[in-house]
Amino acid sequence: MKALRQVLAVVLTSCLMWTAAVAATPADKGIFSTYPVMNDGEKWRIGYYEGGEYIDYQKTFIETVRGLMKLGWVEVEPIPKQEGEQTAKLWQWLSKNLKSDYVEFVSDAHYTANWDDNLSQEMAKQISQRLNKKQDIDLLIAMGTRAGKDLANNSHSTPTMVLSASDPLSSGIIKSVEDSGFDHVHATVDPRRYERQIRIFHEIIGFRRLGIAYEDSVNGRSYAAIDVIEKVAKERGFNIVRCYTKTDIPDTEEAEQSVIDCFKRLAKESDALYVTVQQGVTMRSIPELVKAANDFRVPTFSQS
Repeated sequence: MKALRQVLAVVLTSCLMWTAAVAATPADKGIFSTYPVMNDGEKWRIGYYEGGEYIDYQKTFIETVRGLMKLGWVEVEPIPKQEGEQTAKLWQWLSKNLKSDYVEFVSDAHYTANWDDNLSQEMAKQISQRLNKKQDIDLLIAMGTRAGKDLANNSHSTPTMVLSASDPLSSGIIKSVEDSGFDHVHATVDPRRYERQIRIFHEIIGFRRLGIAYEDSVNGRSYAAIDVIEKVAKERGFNIVRCYTKTDIPDTEEAEQSVIDCFKRLAKESDALYVTVQQGVTMRSIPELVKAANDFRVPTFSQS
């Protein structure tokens, strides 16, 4: 977590510095200082958008804020222990309690679409209109794949940093590893992360049938890194046993049950299980997932 905190905070502060340098774009090779500076005598105003509640989003955001504290952009302050997976309450606490001469978490600039497709489309329009007309946000954090896809476009020009997206490249958020394709969009990406995981898992276990539970959709396949797994499976000669779940939906309990049902089936049919990132893998469902794997003595590897 310490490394994550430092990396995300450095990238975030670099994005703030980049907004002050007109000639700089995400494709530039320039190195920007992370030393705290004001925005022409004013604080940098930060907004936030997520596709829905997800524990990784909360954790990533908390570590980013702690990184800002470590770099001196925000005064050091203990962050209260969070209940549930929400970021809305956390955001309100930050907007009211954090002290900084440099940045402001704007109280009414937190948006969540609650995993609702219609709400997501409406919220993306609403945010873009605010960015274009009101122009009161200097940097927007787009947390997760759905938020990144909603805002990685030319409907606005506000610097946007996409965090916690499983694979920004395969999901279409960015155009390539070298260049996001937009002057105002930056996404954190490790293009070979999941390939390394699968190779290591196979080297250790030597499985012949790898079970994977994921939603059969563009986002679902992106979360699960299916393209990468298929590539390694072909190269190494193991089979993929698939079971389809539901994710990014308003009903988290339904998503959780879909993963539990798949695990009970896959544990019987697979030599190993790759636990992919998705809405249904939560602190509530994990005990059931562990039990299914243990009942059949099936080794697992957690993607997250």
